[in-house]
Amino acid sequence: FRVLTAGSLWTIWVIYAGAAVINFRETCIQIKNAAFHRFSIGEKIALGFVLALFFLNAYRPEIFFDTLVYHFGLPELFLQNSSTKPMSWNFFSAMPLWMEMINTLTLAIGGEPLTKMTCAIIALIAPWSIYAWLAKLGRPREGFWAGLLFLTTPIISRNLFNCLNEPALAGFLML
Repeated sequence: FRVLTAGSLWTIWVIYAGAAVINFRETCIQIKNAAFHRFSIGEKIALGFVLALFFLNAYRPEIFFDTLVYHFGLPELFLQNSSTKPMSWNFFSAMPLWMEMINTLTLAIGGEPLTKMTCAIIALIAPWSIYAWLAKLGRPREGFWAGLLFLTTPIISRNLFNCLNEPALAGFLML
C-alpha cells in the first residue's frame, strides 16, 4: 500500500492552499496591520537584505550534517519508500517533526530550493508576528527591531544559513 503518491501529495498541497484562501481576509488584515509603508529606508534595506539571504540560501548546496541526515534525509527516505512508516535502519524515522512532513511535501513537488524557500517563509512568521503585534499596539519601530532581534537569537541565526528547520518551528510556535 503506497501512501506517498503524487496524487496524495498534491491533495495535501491543495488542502494547504484552500486553508490559505479561507483565511485570506485575516491575512489581509494582518498585512494591513503590519503597514510596511511605515518603514524607513534603512529598515527597508535591512528587510530586503534578509529576504535576499533567504532566497540565495535556497540555491546553496546543503552541507550541514543534521540537515542531510534528518531534515532533508528523512523526507527523501519517505519519498523513496512511498511511506512515512518507521524504517529499521533509520533511528529518526520513528519521530519526524512537523517540518519534516512539510519538507517531504515540498521535496516531492519542487525539490530542495522549494523546501528551503518554504521553510524561510514559515520562519518569517515569528518576527512578522512580533512586528504586527507591536504595530497594533502603536509601536511599529520597536516591533521592527524586536523582529530583527529575534532573528539574531543564537539557535535562529545559526540556522538561517542551513535548512531553516528550527526558525520555521519557531514560526509555528508564534501561531
